Amino acid sequence: AYKYAAENGQIGATWKLARMYAEGDGVARDDYAAFKFFSEIVDQDVEPGSPEESYVSDALVALGDYLRKGIPGSPIEENEVAAQEYYMRAAANYRNPNAQFEMGQMFLK
Repeated sequence: AYKYAAENGQIGATWKLARMYAEGDGVARDDYAAFKFFSEIVDQDVEPGSPEESYVSDALVALGDYLRKGIPGSPIEENEVAAQEYYMRAAANYRNPNAQFEMGQMFLK
């Protein structure tokens, strides 16, 4: 049901699928599949203040987390500059506290 809804543009369903793959909840854990679903959410150009804002904000942080470390066995390599850009978008555009924290952690390095 989530996959069908996600394929038909439901951001909430896409977010749920991404989380399921990221956490291995009801499916085999697959960080690369989660990364692709989170990327689909971010590509939808949701405005701050819209009902879907929390999904986009969370997806930006998740993508930052993946890029900060890379995903072994996938084409996603460690890229701290890209990770910082995702965190910055989530922090500045959506005021995401997790993104703000991660930005602070990166600046302290």
